[in-house]
Amino acid sequence: MLNRALVGTAPVPPRRTVLSALIALLLSCALGLSAAVPARATSFEDKSDNWSGVIGKPKNLGSAPVDLVQMEFVVPILDCKRTRDGWVSIWAGMDSASSNGGTKPNVTQAGIMGRCVGGAPHWNGWYQAHPDFESTQMPGMPPLRSGQHIWLTLLYYPYPNENSFRAEFSVRDSGVRNVGSSNTYFKIFETQAGATQRARAECIVERPTVDRVYPKLAKFSMADKTDFTAGCWGGGTGIYNPIDGLDIHSSNALIVDMWSYWYNKKLGIDIERRKMVNTSVDQTSGKITWKWLNDS
Repeated sequence: MLNRALVGTAPVPPRRTVLSALIALLLSCALGLSAAVPARATSFEDKSDNWSGVIGKPKNLGSAPVDLVQMEFVVPILDCKRTRDGWVSIWAGMDSASSNGGTKPNVTQAGIMGRCVGGAPHWNGWYQAHPDFESTQMPGMPPLRSGQHIWLTLLYYPYPNENSFRAEFSVRDSGVRNVGSSNTYFKIFETQAGATQRARAECIVERPTVDRVYPKLAKFSMADKTDFTAGCWGGGTGIYNPIDGLDIHSSNALIVDMWSYWYNKKLGIDIERRKMVNTSVDQTSGKITWKWLNDS
């Protein structure tokens, strides 16, 4: 039976095959390596029933923690005629890779949530530190709309204490970087895990859970109806160091696709139905593209 995680928590894995379990084992080993990891090895690939995107460590950091994750994108269009009650979340985050020996990591996140209500799209900004508190709307930040340019920064910010983070949104109505004026909204918040919550960086499109169930995934696309694309950067160590790109080409990165599943009561297992969102990475620019595939 599918696990019903809270909104914005770690990807809920399907029942694993031997191959996917081996991939997960290799990934966990790779996350502890440094110079021994090939610089241009093939990325690991996996699938989740509610996450799609890239999870990785900033390159050349070895075992050092992540200090900064940034994501750049234009708020996509929601097709609320095809997915009338759909939801989608787009966010940047850091996680601990595990939670006290368990399978779900502590995750610090900031992003935008899209929802179709009565056939009309609604977007808002949010931040979260799982499991400390659930997604919370950004204070003072008005509702967003499709076509706005977002520069999203999640920063480890050890002031006033070592468990603090800063979520910041720079919003431009022009829809283009450095064109027109921007409005900035930020929130400094604390987590229980603090510095340990910084093993990996993430740029994710999510099918969030609502009241512990998965709603329909909202149909999302760019203004010209093309696939949704975003830039993703991670950095460390020391919050004032230059940003370093996520090494999405190395075996320290996990490329995750989103799938839908149905539960077979007779067999007592989750059975794969079809892929919902395909994740791909441009090997030259490093930009991530999400291709929305299905209506359910």
